[in-house]
Amino acid sequence: MDSQIGEILKSIETAGWSKDSLIIANLNQPVNTNIVVDHGGIGYGHGENITNMDCPAIILNALDVDIPSWFDAKLPI
Repeated sequence: MDSQIGEILKSIETAGWSKDSLIIANLNQPVNTNIVVDHGGIGYGHGENITNMDCPAIILNALDVDIPSWFDAKLPI
């Protein structure tokens, strides 16, 4: 799986899309398992803990859309 992700990322870079892309890899894990991500990029730090529940907030933030105050999701900033 890692090599396929690497190929996808390489293709995105080769196409010149890396600065305009948001890559989300969702793992097939048990429902109650939180995923710990070594997450990096513009505006994000490394080693932040996030859960699948946080993905909508990350996507909205990447699209420059306000995150509703009632969201339980958080940004790993």
